[in-house]
Amino acid sequence: MPYNKISFATTAMLRPKILNETYTSLSRSINMDLRKVKLYLNVDSSPRGTDPMEVVNVAINNFGEVVYRISDSPNFTNAINWLWTNADSEFLFHVEDDWTWLKRFSAELALSNFEQNNELLMLRFRYKNVGRSFNFGLTPCIIKKKFYKAFAGKLDITQNPESQIYECEKFGVPTPKMGVNVIQWHNKIIVKDIGRKWKEKNKIELINYDKTPGDVRSFVNWQ
Repeated sequence: MPYNKISFATTAMLRPKILNETYTSLSRSINMDLRKVKLYLNVDSSPRGTDPMEVVNVAINNFGEVVYRISDSPNFTNAINWLWTNADSEFLFHVEDDWTWLKRFSAELALSNFEQNNELLMLRFRYKNVGRSFNFGLTPCIIKKKFYKAFAGKLDITQNPESQIYECEKFGVPTPKMGVNVIQWHNKIIVKDIGRKWKEKNKIELINYDKTPGDVRSFVNWQ
């Protein structure tokens, strides 16, 4: 496994148990030793009531090296800007803090898709079955450096990052062609969102930059 070619990145809230489930599941499913790779971690201090270092320690217990930032002003877009600015590996494995892995998979096999197709910018792990309409996104994925550096530090923190990535042409990235620039990888669903139920149970709301209620396409914060 070419460990020097890939690093990991996570945006996290103050929910260490959920993060630990994500990393434990990933470690169990991927055929590489996470203790040999670097993780970039942004911790947004929301919701209040948990020591941010509990989140950081979960990361330290799972990865060989952890570069982290604790933000007292939670902002999803700012987190992406920081992560993608600081990362520098040829490939970046982006995984948010609330996913579980359903099947074992080969990191080498996933990366081989980039070797076979020089135009591939993002490999998204299959989390649902989609039709022909498929875009770039921030569900678990592996991203080519050329892609993430096009956005690093340039995303407007008043707007949702994923919505801006959908408008990638503004950042000099071509409109994605499914199967060419972005692919949905694995023949079966391989990851599952475990954060939605937690948010509902804890009555966490999506908030826009102006503090008004948000949705998945507009929010930048949680409360």
